[in-house]
Amino acid sequence: MEGARRCGDSAVQHGIHRRALGYSHAGNPSDSLRSARRARSDFESIGQRRDTKSNSVSYPVQRGAEALYSPEGRKQSRALIEHYMGNAKILRTAAANVGLEVFGGINAPYIWVKTPALTSWQMFDRMLRELNVVITPGAGFGAQGEGYVRISAFNNRENAEEVARRLQKL
Repeated sequence: MEGARRCGDSAVQHGIHRRALGYSHAGNPSDSLRSARRARSDFESIGQRRDTKSNSVSYPVQRGAEALYSPEGRKQSRALIEHYMGNAKILRTAAANVGLEVFGGINAPYIWVKTPALTSWQMFDRMLRELNVVITPGAGFGAQGEGYVRISAFNNRENAEEVARRLQKL
């Protein structure tokens, strides 16, 4: 449509809606069938244009990725990973020190702990009641997760150390 590129999508849509209702730009009734066909054609071309425009990653996400992969972004990401992996080491060591069988916490900030003679929900309840610590029952990850709980290292260092101290009471 002439001038639509200058006015943006809202002008195009406004003109299309007027034509679909059977009115020309002057507001006079026009050939409804011809207008409806033209409106449908305009809708289709707008749809194709929008599909092309929305066929990629949004601008804010692109700028976030750009920042993430900048030298400063890489430095900050590395520091954050090291922080969480440090928490994982603290939590893994604490769980192992009280005799729990632990898995993970080496290459990912999650520590899986085998529940001794308890279901994962029973262990969840015990840790919540006795230690005031929230963990994730393995049953939430499906049948194969039953018999395990997951401790997350995504926290500040102070909280990770406090959980490690509380685990000693198990």
